[in-house]
Amino acid sequence: MNSFRLSVLFRKCASPTLSSQQIEQKVCQEIFLGKIASEESLANLIVLKGGIVLDGLSNGQRGHTQDIDFDFKRWSLSIANLNKFIQKLNFAPAYLGISLAISAIRDLRQRNYKGKELMLSFSDGHDSFALMVDIGIYRSLSGLVTYEIGPAKSGSHPLWRIGNEEMLVEKLSSFVIHGSQSTRAKDLFDAAWVITNLKINPQKFRSAFGHLLKEIGLFDPLEKAAKRLVQLLGQKEFVQNLVLSYRGWEPYGPQESAEIVMAFLKVTFHLITK
Repeated sequence: MNSFRLSVLFRKCASPTLSSQQIEQKVCQEIFLGKIASEESLANLIVLKGGIVLDGLSNGQRGHTQDIDFDFKRWSLSIANLNKFIQKLNFAPAYLGISLAISAIRDLRQRNYKGKELMLSFSDGHDSFALMVDIGIYRSLSGLVTYEIGPAKSGSHPLWRIGNEEMLVEKLSSFVIHGSQSTRAKDLFDAAWVITNLKINPQKFRSAFGHLLKEIGLFDPLEKAAKRLVQLLGQKEFVQNLVLSYRGWEPYGPQESAEIVMAFLKVTFHLITK
């Protein structure tokens, strides 16, 4: 059996638009997802979310993502389960010769999220790359969407990702929770991209938005919370401050991204704003 080498994969993923560290991260992401897709029990264990999904759905248009966000479907985040998960990855038939190990673990505790941040080491016996992964626990198995990573290969199993409506709520959550203190500039672009390019069911979105409000302990009517978000995104100073923290706004400008999101919210929640 042929063993894979990180240096060879590095050259295959090399791009003039990526730094050496970003190329290493991309290599690790492909190995990680490839190993999961090659083993059915792994493919059925996790739910992908975040930038890695949008990068795939947009065929790279979304831009580089540094880590991988996913949830376990039914497993807890105990140390024993995390080690068992890495062990299963190492026994997966894809990318033979490359092993994974946990270098560090950190608790993630946010207002609406509890999880683990893992620094993973990828080694082929000659070179070693690193990748950060954020792991949570998926609360509901409804609304999941099957997800192919690239062209389907023989022996490859489709993964699961969160639905479009949940993805959009995820991208808007920072603005709902932190208001004008949010600096998640890329989330605004991502939200605009999702609205423009993916099918969003208004009723499912309203339901997912309501779940977010309950998780953060906000019991305002949906329309009131949505109107507050529209008002925030309508503040030119706030949007301009986001520009300072993120400049990769193709294909939408920052103001256009805000307008796309505001228009969607107004229609979905039947808002009349001045």
